[in-house]
Amino acid sequence: MNYINIKQILDDLLDDDMMKGLSLERAVNYTVEFIKVVGMPRAFEERVEEVEIKDHRGVLPCDCYEVIQVKDPKGFEYLSTETPFKSEWGFTYKIQGNVIFTSVKDTKLCVAFRAFKTDDDGYPLVVDNGSFARALELYIEKKWFTKLFRKGEVSRDVLQNVQQEYAFCVGQASNDLVRLSIDEMQSFTNMWTSLLQRDHKHADGFNTINMPELRKY
Repeated sequence: MNYINIKQILDDLLDDDMMKGLSLERAVNYTVEFIKVVGMPRAFEERVEEVEIKDHRGVLPCDCYEVIQVKDPKGFEYLSTETPFKSEWGFTYKIQGNVIFTSVKDTKLCVAFRAFKTDDDGYPLVVDNGSFARALELYIEKKWFTKLFRKGEVSRDVLQNVQQEYAFCVGQASNDLVRLSIDEMQSFTNMWTSLLQRDHKHADGFNTINMPELRKY
């Protein structure tokens, strides 16, 4: 099965002279809106990564959707529990958002998990589906041209043409795609908004772990 980088779709779109002024950040926001409405082909893979635990907690990879298994380097398995700091059941862990809490204070763990497919820079990959890519492009154009039309920078004909083409293509895309579940969609959205490295969270004791991040593109 072939996959395509969503950022590649956005980069190609942003190269269009008509899209000048549209930032990648806004294009990403439009992309998330589109996927929530239409859906997206599922593209998961199983991975294993080492997670450093400091003061009972560590940050999971931002593309992690579901943890499968947790072990320490010696092969001792950690059990999932609602009370990770009680060790009568052995080594335990709890997942909260993008953070893993463990019964051991400081260690390194091997975490097996289901992840959204991404490229080396962390941008999502999706199944290479022509109707999805075209409908996404048209949705972003529709949103952007609506903004420009209100400012008098594009004609009504240009806007209506994009709206009509989108209405035609989005129906085909909806028929072709398998929708993400609500949980999957939330995880995907979280991944988009966590593209920056989050190593600084260790420094502040995770006090800002649930605060919105400032993003630069």
